[in-house]
Amino acid sequence: MRPWDDPNLRRRGHDPRSIYVERFWVAILGPSAVWLLRLLAREFDELAPGEELRLDLDSTARRLGLQHRGGRQSTFMRTIERCGMFDLAHFDDDAVLIVRTRVPPVPRRLQMRMPPELRAEVGHWSRIDGHADFSVGETRLLAICMLTLGHGLHESAERLVTLGLAPSAANEATAWAWAERCVRQRTRRHT
Repeated sequence: MRPWDDPNLRRRGHDPRSIYVERFWVAILGPSAVWLLRLLAREFDELAPGEELRLDLDSTARRLGLQHRGGRQSTFMRTIERCGMFDLAHFDDDAVLIVRTRVPPVPRRLQMRMPPELRAEVGHWSRIDGHADFSVGETRLLAICMLTLGHGLHESAERLVTLGLAPSAANEATAWAWAERCVRQRTRRHT
């Protein structure tokens, strides 16, 4: 399996482990496909540069609580096909699955499949411009605060969105704060 890094989704896409994907994509993809994307995102994060991800299909299916009997009709293969139906994964050849590392905002045509309360909410999360008027420094400080309070990387970004930041600004600020935090931790270890 290989990560599919789409430059168009770096700023406006969502991590598969984010609240956005859990809240809005589950209604479209189904829980098994979302769990597969989350599992693969975690596995991709743990790869060393240049390293390939090789997963045993039977073992991976069992990790998700699915069956894989080797055929295309197994629940695991149908889960992979579902990711392909929504352009979140595709086979490069019969042996290599390419999987998106960022999930796009739910397209308008798919929002119609959502329950009414989610349709009303998804626009807030998918907008490009936030309504909050924070400077870059203030946004970064908010991200540091979220991380300091014990929220994870993805949860911190999602909380910034709820404060009115655009998803791209929230993602950038949280990535910056996370990198700063990692540098500080390394510096402390070396001193």
